[in-house]
Amino acid sequence: MIEYFRSDVQNLLLDSLMDDRRARLDTLRLNIDSLSELTDRVLLNDQFSGTLEGLKLRWTELDGKLTPLVTELSARNKQLEKVELNLKLYRDSWSQLLALVESGESKKDLAERIGVTIFRIDSVFEVADDSFEETLEVESLATELVLRIQSNKSRIEEAKSRELISRITERTRPIFSRGNDTLDAPAIEFKKLLWLARSDARLYL
Repeated sequence: MIEYFRSDVQNLLLDSLMDDRRARLDTLRLNIDSLSELTDRVLLNDQFSGTLEGLKLRWTELDGKLTPLVTELSARNKQLEKVELNLKLYRDSWSQLLALVESGESKKDLAERIGVTIFRIDSVFEVADDSFEETLEVESLATELVLRIQSNKSRIEEAKSRELISRITERTRPIFSRGNDTLDAPAIEFKKLLWLARSDARLYL
């Protein structure tokens, strides 16, 4: 048990990077707030052609900075959860042993030593539980930011789709509104329409 504390638990609980993780999250949150405002302004403006890809790229960059932090926090939470489970198993085992010793007549000294061991296990568990709660809180904040990024990227993709449909509609409307004069060369008009659609699709992609 002592070796387990030294090898698996001690380094995990001595982790002093949580303040740094919170600071990184705060910085990313400010960046997300700022980019959200810019995205709102762009999407409210009909003349946003050429701007959406740049916005999407900036959201993707923020996503790239945030995702490793979320992965790191998630891995730490899993480790702490495993530590708590092991500590509970240790405590249960020692508690059962204590009950057996206390039922004897001349084992008072041993019972006291076991009681001290259980107290230490409880102390380590308390520290591990506090660390788990803190990490879980920070992971929750990071996950919330990830969802905001994904939402804004989806809004940009929807705007790009609307722009493509609008562009195709505006360009093809004159072709179909010319009346009977276009019936003289339907093949030419169809090729023109196909060329415009391909051009817009290529621009969108």
